Amino acid sequence: MDHIGPAWEAIKDHLVEHALFAAVFTLICAFSLSIGALVWAPIYVRGLAKAMAEQRGPDINDLFDFDRTADDVVAMLLAAIVIVIAFCLCVLPVFAAIVVLFWVPIVAAEGRYTPADCLKVSIEAVKADPVQVVLFLAIGAVVNAIAASLLYLPLLITLPLFSVAQLLWYNAEAQDIHRLAAEAGIRPN
Repeated sequence: MDHIGPAWEAIKDHLVEHALFAAVFTLICAFSLSIGALVWAPIYVRGLAKAMAEQRGPDINDLFDFDRTADDVVAMLLAAIVIVIAFCLCVLPVFAAIVVLFWVPIVAAEGRYTPADCLKVSIEAVKADPVQVVLFLAIGAVVNAIAASLLYLPLLITLPLFSVAQLLWYNAEAQDIHRLAAEAGIRPN
């Protein structure tokens, strides 16, 4: 949970840009009946990563960079199928699926693995430390539920805050995540 403070430091100077980026992403997902999340979640992550690397606010144009869309869609579609199957089994497996697929949008955005391997990498990474992922998701769910109850306006801050925190966490753990993937026999493209 030590990535939320640094995430705030990363976004506070460019809060308006982050809020607009989150608003456009949210509108795309809402008006596409959440199907847009299959395409735009990795694109959103890439836009945030690019902005963080350049120490600036995200650019709305980055939400329309479709260079790796095919792999993004396949990876996110596979994750969605796993979640739907888990939901059909019972409610509890859905939570397990959401937890083990925690890293899929970031791994897909990285473009280092095939779409199916993105799911495997996420599962291997979460298996190494599932408690931290569960805590992060629980805190994020509570904070975002409170934000939603306040006419959704605070979501324009909490969405980028938790997205950047997740990205910072991934960046801090990327070498270990790639090592775990290699140990599991998952090779980059």
